[in-house]
Amino acid sequence: MGNNTGLILLGLAALFMFGGASPNQIAQSQLPAAWS
Repeated sequence: MGNNTGLILLGLAALFMFGGASPNQIAQSQLPAAWS
């Protein structure tokens, strides 16, 4: 994981602030793509 974890967290934080998406929506849409 390492660097990828930091990038994922930054990406989620950006989506959270600018996208206004809910945590569940972010987890369902972004995490699978990030871990695949």
